[in-house]
Amino acid sequence: MGCILPVCSETDGRPQEAYTDMFTGRQKLAFARRLENNWQDLADYFDVPAGQRLSFAPGREPQGVWEWLEARQRLPELLDALRYIDRTDIVVEVLAPPALPVSAPGVIWQGSPFPGLRHFTHKDASIFFGHSQETTALLARVQQERFVAVVGASGSGKSSLVAAGVLPRLHEIAGGQDW
Repeated sequence: MGCILPVCSETDGRPQEAYTDMFTGRQKLAFARRLENNWQDLADYFDVPAGQRLSFAPGREPQGVWEWLEARQRLPELLDALRYIDRTDIVVEVLAPPALPVSAPGVIWQGSPFPGLRHFTHKDASIFFGHSQETTALLARVQQERFVAVVGASGSGKSSLVAAGVLPRLHEIAGGQDW
């Protein structure tokens, strides 16, 4: 028996789910802004009755879908549903848990944080700062496209972005752990 989100844990063979602590209010708002007109696809996925859909406040339908799911304790299914309706971008950029640091807490980096002329590698991910927006965008693109090229001037950080930014976070996207 498994759980969709890391907030689930198994005790006595049954999942323990923290529905109220699963997402923050900020994530809910960002989800609603990003979902826009895809709320109907999400409502179809969850078989939200037509009468319930009509009760959603005009212009606030994504929040209505969220609250409908929350009231029925179905928020754990949200990530898979968003992937199904091709809105993985919301999963990766808004709802996915932040990447865990590669090094254990309390471990102090030994040596210089600058690799010199070599690119950052997956081992350097814990000191690869300032590229989370680019990394997140690239992860979303990899999820949507079969081939993604990273292009730029020589020495601009392409290899570092892929090796220390994207590769350590591949587990966040569907099928990423298999790469």
